[in-house]
Amino acid sequence: MPMAPSQATSLALLMLLGAIGLPLLARAAAANGGGGQVVSSSGTRAYLDRGAADGLAPGQSITLRRQGEVAGRCEVEEVAEHFARCRGAGLRPGDRFQLSWAGPPVAASAPGGVLVPDPAEVVQARRTALEAAPVPKVAFTGVSARGAPAGAQLHAEAAYTHSSWVSADSSGFHGERVDAALRGLELGKGFRVWTDLTAVQWISRPDTTRYRPGASTQLFVRELSIAWREQGVPFTFAAGRVRPWHVPGVMLFDGAQAAWRTRSGSAEVGVFGGELPDVRTLAPQEAWLAGGYWSVQRLGGVGEAMRVLRHEARVSVVDGVDLPRRLEAETLLQVALWHSLDVGADARIGWDEQRGFGLDAARADLGVRPADSLRISGGYRYDGIRNPELAAVDFQYRGSGHHADLSASWDVTRQITLGASGGWAEDVEQDLSRGFIGPQLGFPRLFGDVGGLSLGYAEEIGWASGRTGWLQAAFTPAQRWRVLARLSYVQDSFEGAEAQRDLGMFLIASAPLVSSWLSVRVSLAGQLGLDQLADSPAGGFMGSLSLRGQL
Repeated sequence: MPMAPSQATSLALLMLLGAIGLPLLARAAAANGGGGQVVSSSGTRAYLDRGAADGLAPGQSITLRRQGEVAGRCEVEEVAEHFARCRGAGLRPGDRFQLSWAGPPVAASAPGGVLVPDPAEVVQARRTALEAAPVPKVAFTGVSARGAPAGAQLHAEAAYTHSSWVSADSSGFHGERVDAALRGLELGKGFRVWTDLTAVQWISRPDTTRYRPGASTQLFVRELSIAWREQGVPFTFAAGRVRPWHVPGVMLFDGAQAAWRTRSGSAEVGVFGGELPDVRTLAPQEAWLAGGYWSVQRLGGVGEAMRVLRHEARVSVVDGVDLPRRLEAETLLQVALWHSLDVGADARIGWDEQRGFGLDAARADLGVRPADSLRISGGYRYDGIRNPELAAVDFQYRGSGHHADLSASWDVTRQITLGASGGWAEDVEQDLSRGFIGPQLGFPRLFGDVGGLSLGYAEEIGWASGRTGWLQAAFTPAQRWRVLARLSYVQDSFEGAEAQRDLGMFLIASAPLVSSWLSVRVSLAGQLGLDQLADSPAGGFMGSLSLRGQL
C-alpha cells in the first residue's frame, strides 16, 4: 500500500536520525564495557545494578572508580539475578566498576547420595535468615518534603537563566530571570526564613504582548515567611507570604498560620487566614480567606499492609475579586497499600448565595503494580466552577469539564518496555470533547549504561483530531550528566479548518561545573511548519542557558 506524503516524511526523518546518531551512541555504549554502578548507598553498604546473571558472587571483592579515580572497594554480601549488595565505606551513587564475565555460572552436579534441597525449602531458609539478620539504623541526611534537610539545616538554591524565543512572524522575546530560594534559614530561637521568588527582566518583546505589556521588570514572590516549626515542638506558626502546610487546595496567601500537633507530627489541627494574591501576577489584591484545617499522617511498620496514610481537610470562607463570598470545604486522602496499590482522592464543595451548594472540584488517582514489571495508573478530574481568572483574559475554554487518563507499562525484559496510554477530556459549557490513545515502545538499556531510546504514537479524536509520533533518546554519559533529545511529528485538524503538520525538536542537557553545588543547563526547542516549506517557512525556536547553584 503506498505511503501518504506525511507518513513518508516522518519515516525519512526517523531513518536519517537513526543513521546519524545510532553508530555514535553505540560506540559510546561499547566503551562503557561490561561494568555496573552504585545505584544507592547507606554509608556502610552500596547497592549495585549487577547481580549473579552478570557474574557477581558473594564474597567477591570489586574496585569502584569515581571520575576515573579509585573511590574504594567493597565486598559482595548478597546477590540477586540483576542486583547485589556489598559492604564498603565512602561509596556514592554513580561510582562504577568493571566485570570480567565469562557467561552465567554453571551449577555443579550434586555428589552421589546428597539430596538437592527443594527450591521452596531454599527460599524459606533464606527468608528465615533474612528476618533474623539485624538491621542497623542509618542516620537520615536527605531533604524533607518541604525542602529543609533533617536537622533543619539551611537549604539554598539560585539560578540565572537567559532565554530567547523567535519565530518567522514575530520579533521575538528575549529576557533574563533569576530564581532564588532559601528554606530554613535560622534567625534564632527556632524561627526560620522561607523564601521562593523569581525576578524577570525582558530585554525585548513584541508590541502585541498581552501579558503585562507595560512591565518589562517583573517580580513573582511565591513565598516569603518567617516560621517556627521545630521537630518535637507541639506548637507551630508562620507569617508573611505563606505557603501553608497540610491545607488542601490553598497554594499561598499573605497572612498567618498557627497550629497544634502531636510531638511525633502525625496529627495536626490549626487555623489560617490572610489576603489572596492575584493568581496571574502574584501581586496583592482585595481578596481574602480564613478557616481551619486538620491533618493526619502515618507511616506503616514492617509487615503492615498500609505503608502510607495521609488525610487532610479544611473548612474556610473565601471572598474573591470575581466570585461572591463563599463557604468551602475540601478533603484529601492518600493511601499506599502493600507495595502494589496507591489510591488518592480529593474533593471540594462550596456554597454561595448565587449558586447554592455545588461540587467545585474532584480528583481521583489509582496506581496498581500487580508485578514488579507491570505498572498501571489512571486518574479522573472534574472541574465544576467557572474559572474567573481565565474569564478575565477572555480565555475561550474556561468552564466546567471532565478529564480522565489511563496508562500501563510492562518491562518485558531489562532491555524492552511496552506501554500504552489514553485519555479523554470534555468541556461541558462549550460542548467540546477530545481524546487520544496510542502505544509506546522503550529500550532503556539500548546503549548499555549510557542511555536508551523510546518511541511512541498517539491517535487523537474529537473537536481537534490529529496524530502525534515521537522518538526520544536519554543519555547519562557520566555522573550527574544528563542529555534528553526528542523529535516529534504533529498533525492537527481543528473543526472547520485544514490539517496542519509540524515537526518539533527538543534538546536539554545538564552537567556539573564545580563539584556538586554548581551546574549548567542548556535547552533548545524548535517547531517547523511542514505545509509552508515551499512558500514562506513558518515556525519558531526557543533556547535558554541556565547556571544553577545549591547548598
